[in-house]
Amino acid sequence: MEKYTYGPLVYNSTTDEDDSGNFYWNGMPPVGYDPMGIPIDPNGNQCLSFECPLHPNHTPKYTEKNEWLGEDLPTVGSFSEWFDDNFIDVKERDVYFYILRWYSLQGSSNLNNLLAKAEGKSIDEMIDLVWPDALKS
Repeated sequence: MEKYTYGPLVYNSTTDEDDSGNFYWNGMPPVGYDPMGIPIDPNGNQCLSFECPLHPNHTPKYTEKNEWLGEDLPTVGSFSEWFDDNFIDVKERDVYFYILRWYSLQGSSNLNNLLAKAEGKSIDEMIDLVWPDALKS
């Protein structure tokens, strides 16, 4: 049976015989992906709760003003906590990427702000601009 993935999540469901994934989804098992790349069940419902920081509609517990962007961003801890609570190993550098991805999905003005300030920059360069003290990859 195909393993469905989303970011660092590799789905396991109650019907899987192979439990090699790292994310246990207790709802109906995924059968495909929606246009955003999130696994969906046979009814077309996303197999990802809003509590997961990877969900575009996630509301972070804690935010802080980012000086470079001039916007509030989720704290690294608020994203990392969910992964830790679900026993999913995610490198800190990847958490920065997931925060930028989440931020860019919050509306076209956020995406435009990020792209305008980091025009021509790679993801790693963007991370270094937004979080100058971030661990290097």
